[in-house]
Amino acid sequence: MSTGAEQVIKMFQTAYMPYSVEGYTVPQRKPEEIKVDSKDRASLAMMNYIDSQRANDNFIGAKVAGKEIYTNLINWLKDGKGVHAETLIAVLGSIGGRECVSGIMSTLESLISDDAENKSQIINVIAGILDILIAETKSGERYIMGGRIANTFCSFYDTACAEQGKAVEKLKPLASEIAGKVGSPDYWKTHFDNLVGKSPKEIADIFEGKFEFTFNVYCRFPYERMLAFAIAAQNAMKQIESVMPEEKALSILAEYGWRTSHYWK
Repeated sequence: MSTGAEQVIKMFQTAYMPYSVEGYTVPQRKPEEIKVDSKDRASLAMMNYIDSQRANDNFIGAKVAGKEIYTNLINWLKDGKGVHAETLIAVLGSIGGRECVSGIMSTLESLISDDAENKSQIINVIAGILDILIAETKSGERYIMGGRIANTFCSFYDTACAEQGKAVEKLKPLASEIAGKVGSPDYWKTHFDNLVGKSPKEIADIFEGKFEFTFNVYCRFPYERMLAFAIAAQNAMKQIESVMPEEKALSILAEYGWRTSHYWK
């Protein structure tokens, strides 16, 4: 690999998940990076506390955020009969998948100046170095392919089921099935439509932006946001094991999450 390509990858990792960069020390937050209202002293104090603990646990913020996300979802989805288990897992898959691609693409775009000439061409060049393929349909929709997004969703999935290495076996046939549907309405049709009632995209749109306050307090880097959703899903998997077979829950998580993780508006 050329020095230039190695530098691009290092820049991406430093912005996306700096803890993975050997020899890199995460600097203190700059004032402009603090997105908590200074008048909200309780939230600001919590943010500072989480920051102070990151040296001992890089992902403490994601862990706390994951628990808060799970609690909020339970409250939002609860009705007179309780929480519909299939819907809960479908929601976590949909929003977790979207965060996988959002984190990657927002980080990629942050590496390029807004006023750069031929920005779209530069994005494609950098994407290629990062093992990201941006495919655009005739209607203007963009889908993200390649090893980086696949590996990121595998990390989300494995964290959710609390077992490393399970994703590859589960997701390979699903990926093959969906690949030929990219850009068509069938892409969004799952085997659980009759149980959930909404497509992965519809669900992700409904919950778009609903966790920004939680992320602003607890999470600092894009990878932590994805991990927080995975931890919320892990909590959900534990809670529903008495009412739903694990295999079914994992299938719902995979179907809803894989689709949103490869779609970039």
